[in-house]
Amino acid sequence: MGFGFKQICIITAVGTSVVAGVAIASRNDYNAEKMWSKTKKSTVQMSKKAAKAIHLKKNKASDSEKIINDIETTASLTRVINVSLEDSEIIVANGSTEEIEEATEFKTITLPAINQISQTKDFSSNLFFINGDLDNAKLRKTLEILLNTYNILSGRLTNNKKTGLYEIYLNNKGVFFSIVKYDGNMIDILPDTKENILSPDYSNLYGQNYTMKQYVSLSLPILQIRITHFNDNKTCIGVRYPSIIADITSIAKFIEDWSVLYRGEEIQKKTVFNYDWISQSVNVSHDDNLPSTYQPLAFNKIKSIKWFKLAFEMFYEWITGGGFQTKHFFISDKQLEELRNQVIADAKFANEKQTPIQSPTSDNISPVDSTNIDWISAKDVLIAHIWKKISVLPRRLAFSNRVFKCSNLREYVENIDNVFGNMNVYAVTPLTYITLLSQLYYLSKKIHTSIVNLSIQLQNLLQWINSKETTELPLISVPAILFGKQSDLLVDDLDVDRSNIRFTSDVDEKESDVVWIYKESKPSIPNCLSIVRTSELTNDSLKGYYIYLTLSRIDMNTFIDQGGL
Repeated sequence: MGFGFKQICIITAVGTSVVAGVAIASRNDYNAEKMWSKTKKSTVQMSKKAAKAIHLKKNKASDSEKIINDIETTASLTRVINVSLEDSEIIVANGSTEEIEEATEFKTITLPAINQISQTKDFSSNLFFINGDLDNAKLRKTLEILLNTYNILSGRLTNNKKTGLYEIYLNNKGVFFSIVKYDGNMIDILPDTKENILSPDYSNLYGQNYTMKQYVSLSLPILQIRITHFNDNKTCIGVRYPSIIADITSIAKFIEDWSVLYRGEEIQKKTVFNYDWISQSVNVSHDDNLPSTYQPLAFNKIKSIKWFKLAFEMFYEWITGGGFQTKHFFISDKQLEELRNQVIADAKFANEKQTPIQSPTSDNISPVDSTNIDWISAKDVLIAHIWKKISVLPRRLAFSNRVFKCSNLREYVENIDNVFGNMNVYAVTPLTYITLLSQLYYLSKKIHTSIVNLSIQLQNLLQWINSKETTELPLISVPAILFGKQSDLLVDDLDVDRSNIRFTSDVDEKESDVVWIYKESKPSIPNCLSIVRTSELTNDSLKGYYIYLTLSRIDMNTFIDQGGL
């Protein structure tokens, strides 16, 4: 079985609201803790108090009762995923700590101040659902090798009392690695496809919830890894880490390289894990002997004047345009299959119009082979179709240049490899847009949303965005819906090659019937895109996909006027 992740889904949670119900235990770094500590307060009770407070303030008994009933119904549908712990340990690079223990001094990295200003209370938790049964021993062994490249994740977080900045000791103390078992199938815990039902509580699949103070005082591992095995021979890799050190794209690269080593292959391009993830600068070495720096995506060019002007324009239009609006669209399986057939037909037509291939060994000229595009799944076509429709909105602000720029189907099928080779561009495109507007939304509340009062200097605005006043800021997550044989993991502006990440079996190449989806459990947060698959119990005529799209009201009106999806 290859760690070839053919089918993979990432579910991401960023912020302090993710609370684990399972305490992690280690043999090396810190004392074992109570295995099943209950740390979460009753959501229903807290919500009842909040609803009663609203009732007293507004003196509307009927509204208050309705709120309580709605909250009770919603909370009861959010079930906790319970697992049983089978093993846990600290894994270090190459499995050796002798040299580290003898060393008196370690190399220290000071994390950039801009990472720390508004992120010191945030933690990221990501789930990678794998369509295969991964071998625990093989995972351990390859992880030891991988940590030689990602040594920053194997270090320990400290706080410099003089500067107040967080630092990392590269002392190879290791990452926390635990194995748990879920008594059921993977499909049982995937998000419910019914509308308005929250996803399950995945806390037990991530690892324990610690504060930044505990990370420093207890010398806790920076990275927690939890391997969950299911009865249907599928696996989930859960990771948890402070967001001042990494974001989803850098961790996705970590998982990608792990999968390459697991399959017995070599990482083709050495990666320097860049902790300065908010700077968005990229250095690529032209010398094959030197490593290339991989930069994840976050606040795009936060220091540039051009970026600020764009942000201000977005903010102005967002306020005057009436905020965000979410609409859902439905595409049936039949409609999608027809669209897929059309895409393939157009792609083959485009290929046939290309120059025939000249054989290097003979004078024979053969036509372009168009059979290699039949692998395009209906789900791949769905994503391409959605972003094709969005990308042609006549506004340069709506999305970054990572979306498709083609204005019609014929244009993008002529470059089929590019379109379907970067299928997961949608997974990261909305991040800057949403994060920025969420911050600026609270700024508008702070200054009473008066456009006149928005005549703020650039420096003052950036200082506010990066201030410590983050208690009221919403949870921001990265939508990630990954499926399709050729789906890349996460693609940035540099067209990073993600072709190595394939979680496949050498024996069984059949595509799974399970559809991995991401669904945000915080409905008040503006997500650009969520896709929900109807239940397999649905009548065939009603089977399909619900697409939930969130845009500014101006963009949404334009989108609808152009015919929607």
